Amino acid sequence: MEQRPAFIVYDGLPVSAGGAHRIRQPRPELVWDQVARFLDVCAEPVEPLKVNLELYSRAPTPDALSAAAEQASALHGPGSRRTVASSTRDHSELFATSWLLEPAAIPWTLVWMGALPTIPAVNNIPAVVLSVRTIFRVRDPLSGEVLPYQGEEHYKPVGSIQGVVPIGLSSLFLRLSSQGSTCGLVMCLPFEEATDDLRACVGRLQERLPFKLSSKHWSRWSLNKKRTAYYAREIDVLA
Repeated sequence: MEQRPAFIVYDGLPVSAGGAHRIRQPRPELVWDQVARFLDVCAEPVEPLKVNLELYSRAPTPDALSAAAEQASALHGPGSRRTVASSTRDHSELFATSWLLEPAAIPWTLVWMGALPTIPAVNNIPAVVLSVRTIFRVRDPLSGEVLPYQGEEHYKPVGSIQGVVPIGLSSLFLRLSSQGSTCGLVMCLPFEEATDDLRACVGRLQERLPFKLSSKHWSRWSLNKKRTAYYAREIDVLA
């Protein structure tokens, strides 16, 4: 299969810029409603949604968080615990306990989260988070058709964006919390240049997102002369 000479990437936002878009809507269930509609209309999933309920704690664990963890275990079984960060100053550790959920559990889990008492954030991380990850191909919401030339097979040699998303595919990482929701979005769009058709497509995608796409995180990836790798150059798409 012939290598595609170039494609356009939205890397929003890279880790160096905070890692994700902050969503102003304070109610996570409304954020999920809008993101679910975006995925339904604008995305063809490559793999099932990966959904995790995550509780973050540092000793001593607040009573309300301990009670929430007990409820989560009763609902979903034992969670898996991992160390997120350690402090050399006070020798304390930040832990995350997580439960893998089915996508169908998202709505009622958000209702359960909304009924919890207020639990203080830990190191600026919300104490209770529902995370949703997916890898997908972009669909044009106007026609309903999946855009062509999406997939690793069109972009040899195979590489990745942010070391996570295979070249030729897109990803979304949503973190829902009553203390603030965020969304990391990477889109690999099969346009060779920043054309009017690209801008029109991006505009239709923007209409269905709960946050504003940044004008500063677009790039054109093109093959080098030896056709052995792609290199990125910043471009202006939203002008």
